[in-house]
Amino acid sequence: VNNNGLVSFLREVSQFTPVAFPIAGDRRVVAPFWADVDNRRRGQVFYRESKDPSVLQRATADVRRYFSEFPEFSATWILISTWHKVTFFGGSDITPVNTFQVILITNGELSFTIFQYHDITWTTGMHASSGGDLAGLGGIAAQVRSQRCPQKPCL
Repeated sequence: VNNNGLVSFLREVSQFTPVAFPIAGDRRVVAPFWADVDNRRRGQVFYRESKDPSVLQRATADVRRYFSEFPEFSATWILISTWHKVTFFGGSDITPVNTFQVILITNGELSFTIFQYHDITWTTGMHASSGGDLAGLGGIAAQVRSQRCPQKPCL
């Protein structure tokens, strides 16, 4: 789980300024909100894995509801990653914050992602390569997507 709003597989993504999908190379990522996040000043990033039956039951119900073509799906593992009230690089204690979450759900054969957003109030960090302003706007905006699914919708 990367503090810059993405979950990477096989290898980390160290760059903080997002690029458009698909990403060059062999990177495997799910990006609920890939942006120049800086949680050192404000906000938290946390995650948890679960095989708890009640959590799996809810995840199974969500998949069946949102992906009705999979009525027999039964979740066996989930990862919940949350970026809570995070600000952007160059931000301060009073700059805008974002809260968002990604839930990865699998049965070992099929996998699904659910992106959830609470307050999205900024899109860009203030690093020279990002070009954002004090409100977290302008410049290179955040990216939302999965590397394996560069076009929407994707299953």
